[in-house]
Amino acid sequence: MTTTPSTRIDTRDMLVVHDAIRREYGLAPAEVRGVAPADTARAGVLAAHIDLLNGLLHHHHAGEDRLLWPVLQPRVPAEIAPTVERMERQHEGIADAQQEVEATLVRWRATAEEQHILPLAA
Repeated sequence: MTTTPSTRIDTRDMLVVHDAIRREYGLAPAEVRGVAPADTARAGVLAAHIDLLNGLLHHHHAGEDRLLWPVLQPRVPAEIAPTVERMERQHEGIADAQQEVEATLVRWRATAEEQHILPLAA
């Protein structure tokens, strides 16, 4: 009995990762708003969690960029090619936003002052 390798890419695990990342980023603003002014200990804990989340997202996107897009692009039907292109551009935009988040976290971690974190707490 011979088998033919599948030409399909199983990306179901990506849904789990995407859901987890969205969940954590979705919970972060309320947690950040709950930090009392000058509570640098709590700010440090949350900042470390957000740093971890940013690192996870960065590595996840790097893996997609390296492993998924090169295999997917040649197989994409013309009618959904714009969607794939938009997804790739979103990775670039997210990377830019992550740099802003990292800079904001450095300031907030040191002081836990609200004015430093307002952009992330929205």
